[in-house]
Amino acid sequence: IYAFGGVAVNGFLEMGGDVDLVGVMDFEPSPQEASDIVARLAKDMRRMGIRAHAVSKARVPVVKVERVSRPGTPPHVLACTGVLQFAQPLTKEDSEMFGHMLRSPPFNAKEMEWNRSLQSVTMCFETTTELLSALSHIRSYKGIEIPLRSPVDPRQGPELYRFPFDVCLNSLGLRNTTLLADHLAQYPLSRHLLLTLKRWGRTSGVVNTLDGLLASYAMTILVSHFLSKMGVLPFVDSHQLSDDPPKSFSMELLYRPLESDVVCTTHPSVSKSVFNWAVSPSEEVGRPPFFHLALKDPFGLDNVARNVDSEGAQYVVNCFKKTHKLIHDAAIDPTSPSTA
Repeated sequence: IYAFGGVAVNGFLEMGGDVDLVGVMDFEPSPQEASDIVARLAKDMRRMGIRAHAVSKARVPVVKVERVSRPGTPPHVLACTGVLQFAQPLTKEDSEMFGHMLRSPPFNAKEMEWNRSLQSVTMCFETTTELLSALSHIRSYKGIEIPLRSPVDPRQGPELYRFPFDVCLNSLGLRNTTLLADHLAQYPLSRHLLLTLKRWGRTSGVVNTLDGLLASYAMTILVSHFLSKMGVLPFVDSHQLSDDPPKSFSMELLYRPLESDVVCTTHPSVSKSVFNWAVSPSEEVGRPPFFHLALKDPFGLDNVARNVDSEGAQYVVNCFKKTHKLIHDAAIDPTSPSTA
């Protein structure tokens, strides 16, 4: 399991943000396989008291998880205490054997208390990591299912319950994040610039996916491209990018950010092969899709701004132009009324 997106590029979780996680396996599952996996994963997470639901039919199937407890709250004494409820009562002998297993490595439970019917047990651990390990791995005992595996009070639960996160099985986002994080790390002030731009984007409404505008991730691509165009960071030939992220890189975007109608489907010389989008010889002469605003990921064929329509694209461009004018005027005359 790897973290990617903003938390990996910035090095911390922004207030109000979520964490993007990806499960990387030896073989990347097909969309149908990923859809089945995230559906089972969401069901299993709900049994642990986690507010999870699967978005199985999405372009990238994902499990979306809401936080249960308030972020930033101090650790509670119950954060390391959980409960297992069996599908049927255990015998006294089986309960003793199960207790011995829980107290032994790798679970290392400190204390245990059974209810009268020996159908549920409350267990206390030294750390939240040990509690989550027990809740995740102990699913049955001697053929008896354990349908309920949860902290005693999820609202006071481990760290996993304190922030929202998404889980997918597509490693493309991880590879893009690795490249962008490595690129921006070459300039010490890049993170400050990125956080400022993201805050401006939310305030101005440019960052607002619900209304068909940009995601905050688009700001990361824009900052990386801007610093390269300004000569602060070097470029690299985009054709040198392999399927495996190199240790260090700089990139040249195939798109020019903030240019309207950058992918033209009417010009006869523009084909999918120009953008490396031809997946088969028969598509070499095919025309690429039309976008009103286009921001290209380092890896993959995705346009990060693919959901922005003509009206949204014009709004984004106007916001950037207006903000540029305000900054320019303030630099020339800080007392100008337009900068107030």
